[in-house]
Amino acid sequence: MATSLGTRIYMARCGLRWNQDKLAEAAGIDKTTLVKIEKDKSSPSMRILSKIENALNRNGAFLTSKGAEITDDYSFTLTGEDWFADLLDDVFDTLSERDDKELLIAFADDQKSPPHIVEKYRNLRANGVRMRQLVEEGNTYLQGDVSEYCYIPSMFFENYVHMIYGNKVAMRDGQNSCTVYTNQRLVTKFRNLFNLTWFSSTNKPEMSTAHERF
Repeated sequence: MATSLGTRIYMARCGLRWNQDKLAEAAGIDKTTLVKIEKDKSSPSMRILSKIENALNRNGAFLTSKGAEITDDYSFTLTGEDWFADLLDDVFDTLSERDDKELLIAFADDQKSPPHIVEKYRNLRANGVRMRQLVEEGNTYLQGDVSEYCYIPSMFFENYVHMIYGNKVAMRDGQNSCTVYTNQRLVTKFRNLFNLTWFSSTNKPEMSTAHERF
């Protein structure tokens, strides 16, 4: 007999040691809706199911035909025009449960951040997240403290951001998409490359011309 959708969602949630409040919040749905789905008293729309699966997948839980699989080595893709906002939401969720709340950002440009992205950065900072960024040489539009920035030569700069945070590395891989990986050897490699660039460079900004700060 096939395992019902509600049971599989329940198994995935329990595998993450989440209660229903946690999953409902992570998926951005009402708890009452989730309760009905898990009890198989309601069939979710494709939009609701996608929200639930995305919340589970971002944390290493995947629905299978017979139940659920929990893994520490996984990846997921964020797509759509607001993929970067979704990525910052994942940064917030990931770092909120860690003691080391540092976000490393490479190949970004603060001037390209619209107001809702700036607000998400502020929210991260308000919740104790520290940031360091590698930006293009000569860029003075820096919305954080200048001590949080280090220059890389223009010949090596391309505005294709990647981030390292907690146990994850996120790499932009398209105009409106990025892939997040949790393979620890890959995460360690990117963190080491970032720190090698950061600590070996003496080319750091001394001022900011940004009219808005986060």
